[in-house]
Amino acid sequence: MGRKKKSFERPIEKRDSSLVIIATEGRVTEKNYFEALKESFYNSKVHVEIIPNEQNESDPTKTFDRLKDFEKKYQIGNGDSLFLVIDIDKWGDKKISKVATLCKQSNFTLCVSNPCFELWLLLHEKDVTKCSKTEKEKLLKNKRISVKKLYLDSILSEIWAGYRKKIDFSSRQK
Repeated sequence: MGRKKKSFERPIEKRDSSLVIIATEGRVTEKNYFEALKESFYNSKVHVEIIPNEQNESDPTKTFDRLKDFEKKYQIGNGDSLFLVIDIDKWGDKKISKVATLCKQSNFTLCVSNPCFELWLLLHEKDVTKCSKTEKEKLLKNKRISVKKLYLDSILSEIWAGYRKKIDFSSRQK
């Protein structure tokens, strides 16, 4: 049985830790990744909260809205950080530019993976600067290679046997 999560609401008179809020476009992989990082780099002075994408609304503006709603609902203060993590792959420059502007106006940090979060994962395992020009192009295009897999999914499957979007990063060992 898992541990019971502590509330991250803080009394107004006591602020002894900072809050890091991460809203992700992806519903499963990104959440699992950041939850595992949170566990691996535990610090009693920093509380990390990942805002779930329970409705599977991956549109970057919807992700921004979830982060904005969180900001309105909880005590965000000096020393707290709000991050928006999105992919570039299917949104286009206009939508990404709009979200970047919204983040800047709201003092949110925008983290963009290009083309997708799976490349971020691959960078943990492979030095892509040593890849051929052709391989780099394949990584950036990330074309569909089967009904269920994109190119980066297949590369991650080779590196992490059985890789799926629902990978449990906390049990993964280097």
